[in-house]
Amino acid sequence: MKDQFDKIHELLTEKHYDQVLNLVLNSTTNKIESPYCEDLNHAWYLMGNIFTDKEDYESAISAFKKSLADWPEDDQAMSALANCYMEIGKPIQAQKQLEHAIKIKPKDEYFYNLGNALFDQCEYGKAIELYKKIGRDDGELYELGHKNIAHAKRKMKKR
Repeated sequence: MKDQFDKIHELLTEKHYDQVLNLVLNSTTNKIESPYCEDLNHAWYLMGNIFTDKEDYESAISAFKKSLADWPEDDQAMSALANCYMEIGKPIQAQKQLEHAIKIKPKDEYFYNLGNALFDQCEYGKAIELYKKIGRDDGELYELGHKNIAHAKRKMKKR
């Protein structure tokens, strides 16, 4: 199985998305082909990433949901699903996914993205608290979080 996914990862590195889709996904049945169906979480996660790269967010959402159906505790799939929801302007759905992901594995990236989802819902105080949780050792994300804190504080003053 590992060799099969190695081939897929190599094709993805070369951005041969349609070739990967043809190998892994049966377009008629919308099911994962053998042998990739032996690891549905991984296969659907890859499909979700391809659809995200192609900016087909509805298909990506469907794929990430199928990935989570196979492994409901996959925090990375939750985060990817949340990112798709943000892309289509659904921060409440993104918030739900990120809150669950944080319960499984608290990560600075998840705090930042959840802060953004709350910011988009005008929940500036809650967003600030999440941005403050980002560790200094995550330099770029830490800086972005602190820029967003300042932006959120300006928004709160305008209310």
